[in-house]
Amino acid sequence: QALVYLVLSALENTESEWQREATLITLGTIAAAIPAGTETLRVQAHGIITVLTARLCDPEPQVREAAAWAAARCFVNIPTEFLSAPATNLALLLTNEQCKAVLEQAALAAAALAQCVDAVAPISLLAQALATATQRAISTRVRLALLEAVASLAALFQTQPVPAHFDLLMAVDACWQPHDDTILIRRKLIHPHELLPLLKASKALSNRLPQSNQDDASYYYRNAGRAATIADIAVETLEHELLESVEDARAAAQLGANAFDLAADLVGVLPADGIAHVMVSQGNDALERALHVGALNDDAELARNSGTKCTVTTLRNPRKRRSNHRPNTRRHRLALASAASLFLGELASKINHSVLINGESSAAAELIIDSAPRILACLDTPLRLASVNLTLSPTTPTSPRKQQERDFAAASLTAHNACWTLGQLFAALPLLHIADEDQVSHFIHTALDRLCSVLQSNADGVPSNLSNHAALILGSACSSLGEHLVLPHLITCLDFWLPALVVAPNEEFDTVNLVKSFRAVCAIAKKNIDLFRPSTSAALLAALASWRHCHPPTPPAELGLELKRLLRELEARGRLELAPRVISSTTPSSLQILKPGDFEYLRSLYS
Repeated sequence: QALVYLVLSALENTESEWQREATLITLGTIAAAIPAGTETLRVQAHGIITVLTARLCDPEPQVREAAAWAAARCFVNIPTEFLSAPATNLALLLTNEQCKAVLEQAALAAAALAQCVDAVAPISLLAQALATATQRAISTRVRLALLEAVASLAALFQTQPVPAHFDLLMAVDACWQPHDDTILIRRKLIHPHELLPLLKASKALSNRLPQSNQDDASYYYRNAGRAATIADIAVETLEHELLESVEDARAAAQLGANAFDLAADLVGVLPADGIAHVMVSQGNDALERALHVGALNDDAELARNSGTKCTVTTLRNPRKRRSNHRPNTRRHRLALASAASLFLGELASKINHSVLINGESSAAAELIIDSAPRILACLDTPLRLASVNLTLSPTTPTSPRKQQERDFAAASLTAHNACWTLGQLFAALPLLHIADEDQVSHFIHTALDRLCSVLQSNADGVPSNLSNHAALILGSACSSLGEHLVLPHLITCLDFWLPALVVAPNEEFDTVNLVKSFRAVCAIAKKNIDLFRPSTSAALLAALASWRHCHPPTPPAELGLELKRLLRELEARGRLELAPRVISSTTPSSLQILKPGDFEYLRSLYS
């Protein structure tokens, strides 16, 4: 505190611009060294803010730059009630500043200020100033700093009243406008690194329903068009540039993933038919192609499909000879496919919650049925990678362990998202009037077979939580699609399906689908109880016992009665035994999968 006092006194008493600059840098350095939340700067907050506010308007550009630099480091430890004055001066600096270095530091200070203020006026003021500064910034580096500041402001919108939200909408829209010509008309990504913060900002602002103001809704539609076009261009770039430039391919995949993330959020604020029409008209078949590209096993396979020669220059060392060896982009392509899958699932989910059918086929229905089969390829990916990545084959110079782990984590996440999307599609398809019933039927049977294959591959290294997710989606399909379609598939993989229903402790529970899955178990028993052999019955017991880890820890009353009747009948047929109190060496091997405490829980509910 004594040092801060000396610095503030020096700033008030010096007339030399270089001394003012050096002293402000000292103040910023002190602030950066102080942990967030401490009282060191709060005690002298008034004096610090007074000095910074004045120096943001200093006649010398190097002093203004140092003041903005110091402000970005001081704001975090200054009470919010003191921040209105520097916000006003910072907005003036962003609007009028001509020096690129000062403008860049002002943008960074605005991003820091966005994390601290909670009043509508400073946020609206900063948003408008950043939009103005972005349009006239001639330096790519400065523009990028300004856009990152806009994204930081947008991330706060959920805590702000509607007026601030609308100001942010208009500010982000203004930042988009310089890119609209190249994106929407010329269909090129001139500055892709500048589009990422814009996509993130737009995504942050897409969780609130449009207000009565028509401009609000039209803004969302403009963003939908931008997301669709960027996704289309990104996938095309990925397809054609993949084996020419690894970095460009990764950037394209990241851009496409963010575009689909934005489109998925817009599903919540736009009509399902509206967003589907935009994705089809401006995105061509980007959704289907993104799912296809992401699910391919390796870049060479993508090269064969696109007809590109598989000879590239390794970008990490341009002097190396052309070779077929280079960093794989699998993880980035999987992220793209995962985001595309989630968009399709969100669209199906919206149809489930607001039936939009009037006896006619809709744009949403057409997009779903055209793109849905590609989801199945996303389920295959972890199966193809399991033997390589989960068993973690010996590390080689071209395939290090960490890369294998990251690749499999991305593949597993993509498969989880694909499972969730299939669940949403299963619920939506019966609600849609789709003319080609054979196409729908073929997709459903293929999807059910593919989910069964995930369960059967559990022994080959597929993670247990993925098997559990697939099992729940498969079980819940009975209520969505009908027992006549699903039960034959469940019966064929019953020995794999029941063990996969075991809920592990400390996992997120999908209780709704768990209830639907056990209703399917009861339906199978009514159809043919002889399918429940001793080992199958033991797996059923283990799945029921694991329910105690859920919330609530017991099945609903009606389902509980059905399960009680089923267990009594199995016990009468000699298929299971609830008598042992503890598992011991004399316990039948079929019951070894039960854990201590399981028998007590089962007897309390079903004996």
